[in-house]
Amino acid sequence: MTATRPGAKTRTIDIGSSIELHGGLHGSLLTDPPTGTRFRVNAPQHVFLSEPAREVSGRSFRPSRDFATAELIDPGPSRLLYHSSRWPVLNRASWIVDLDDFGYPVLWGRSAIDPQERRRLARGGGRASQARAAQMLRAYTHPSCKAILFFTEHALAEAYQWLRSAAPPEITRAFVERCHVVPAAHRTLDAAEVRRKWRDDPLTVVFCGRDYHQKNGRAALTIMTSLAKRFPEVLFHYIGETPRAPLIHRFDSLPNATAHGVLPRADALRILASAHVLFHPARYESFGMVYAEAMAAGLAIVSSSGSLMAHVEEFLSRERAVLVRREGDDFERDVATFERALDRLLANRSAAAAMGAQNYRYATNGALSVRRRSASLEKIYRRAAAVPAEPMRIEDLGPVADSGRVVRRSAAAVAEDFEEFRRAVPRAPRSVLLGGTTWPTPT
Repeated sequence: MTATRPGAKTRTIDIGSSIELHGGLHGSLLTDPPTGTRFRVNAPQHVFLSEPAREVSGRSFRPSRDFATAELIDPGPSRLLYHSSRWPVLNRASWIVDLDDFGYPVLWGRSAIDPQERRRLARGGGRASQARAAQMLRAYTHPSCKAILFFTEHALAEAYQWLRSAAPPEITRAFVERCHVVPAAHRTLDAAEVRRKWRDDPLTVVFCGRDYHQKNGRAALTIMTSLAKRFPEVLFHYIGETPRAPLIHRFDSLPNATAHGVLPRADALRILASAHVLFHPARYESFGMVYAEAMAAGLAIVSSSGSLMAHVEEFLSRERAVLVRREGDDFERDVATFERALDRLLANRSAAAAMGAQNYRYATNGALSVRRRSASLEKIYRRAAAVPAEPMRIEDLGPVADSGRVVRRSAAAVAEDFEEFRRAVPRAPRSVLLGGTTWPTPT
């Protein structure tokens, strides 16, 4: 944990909602907070606004099925600064928010997990999405919001592009002036351990992706099965959601291949720390905390790039990764191009080691270092706490909020609703992020 300077004051910051905290992105922040900061994980009420005309007769509002024109969180009144993941905050005089994805919270919300709602979004979203955007942007630009954090410049640029085309200039200006880019980071492995594993241990490849579709798990399993036969001295680990199919059994039956399924974060990090190469052929994602974790452990990286992964080139240079450009879903092409890339790296351990060393230095002192992330956040927290404002109220969101229906749910109830929906609709996406989906614009 980051040491506190002698005599320095310790600030307490509420962080939440507890159900929104990403095990990697926020887990590292909680483990290694900025100097003098103590986080208190919070489980606020989630507040949904729905249009009366969209109410469903005979049953109560369900976030996973019913479109909401706004969602906020209400942690209750306090003088403490609030660090929110995704959602605007009621009843606090100062709050900041991190957005791993602009489109999901601003334009669509939790019902994006419903495949039917996603199809509607793909057709443009209509007036409902426009009404939601208007209310959510009023919330994010309320005077009590002191900072909006993005993890990459690319994510901020995408948000700005949409704002310029669809939001009033004063809202665009108020939103952008609050924005900061603060990449996530992870504590580095001991340098001696990094040198030792590259010198002594069998070369080890790891794939780590919770969402099978989003992380391109089928291609990863197919490629690693093929290469495990070709490189019997190399170890292969697959961490993440696995299909019930012969594909996973063929991989797991090989003596140098292990399918772990979804693991607790601590167990996944132990495997990653002992590995040498991260294999990440993802279709899309908002940031990719696994990159920061891999760099901190001195791994070489084979990763996808392209229009849905454009952000990775902000921190993955050609010296630090083998980047495979992919456009569209072409399974056969993915298998051929990624297999060639990983094959070449496995055949040249010295090149892989040099790449791993570059990544380790970048995680130690570069943009993805805990030191830089913490220094940025420390300044943002200090400035945010220094200028409190009147806390935001639901009425501040505009006329639609005045006439709409207000629904409050505990964080636990929202999480349970999501799990019930996934059990009822097994083919629903595991991720609510809107990667690969066109954001609606005004008609």
